[in-house]
Amino acid sequence: SGLAGLGVKARYRPKNDIEVNGRKISGTGGTELPGAFLYHGSLLVDFDVDTMIQCLKLPIKKLEDKQIKSFRQRVTSLREELGYMPDLQIVKKNMLAGFSEVFGMTFHSGSLNDQESVLFDQEIVRFQSEEWIRGGRIPAQDSALKISDYKAPGGLIRISALLDSNRGRIKSVFITGDFFAYPERVILDLEAFLRNTSSVESDVYENVRLFFKTQSIQIPGVSADDMGEALCRAISGAALQDTV
Repeated sequence: SGLAGLGVKARYRPKNDIEVNGRKISGTGGTELPGAFLYHGSLLVDFDVDTMIQCLKLPIKKLEDKQIKSFRQRVTSLREELGYMPDLQIVKKNMLAGFSEVFGMTFHSGSLNDQESVLFDQEIVRFQSEEWIRGGRIPAQDSALKISDYKAPGGLIRISALLDSNRGRIKSVFITGDFFAYPERVILDLEAFLRNTSSVESDVYENVRLFFKTQSIQIPGVSADDMGEALCRAISGAALQDTV
């Protein structure tokens, strides 16, 4: 709703993306408690893809130029959609108007009350500490990047998966190859669907089959089990195998 006020037609893509014509422009999240709701996220106003790839733990750092180009085509920004760099105050004004419309509320600027100020002063010491800022990181071996190729009858499937080994989860996955998928956005939807799901082999197959079953998908020569096998090989670190 907020983006619509800026002239950008966006839509929600489960589980936590906002997209424009299939290209991600925002990642969001939220939680709630009795009497309170927290909704937060990022909005790509303008950005440099190459710098982002270097800075973030994305499952594409080791891919070839063709795959990097594919990634660039999956994200967008307000500058790209509008053709100019919008003023940030105008962006904020429209986002606030969108929140007001959807939640049916009127928002007012304010400051911390006395109780909140005391709590802030107590907590800010911890959040400004070197231990908090630089410590507590997940060891590199527990956040593993796995890349694998799998040859299905319909073409090569290349999977790049970032795994959370501690929790047995797929943090993110990037799917490319020389197969054809209709509609084109179906691969983007599958990537989003698999985010933060179980990396256990049986669960991977079950989730992929569920996605294929509940979506209108045409990938000639690539079945749900082919895609599941490709994912499982990447997760296990298996090398390319020709199954044709």
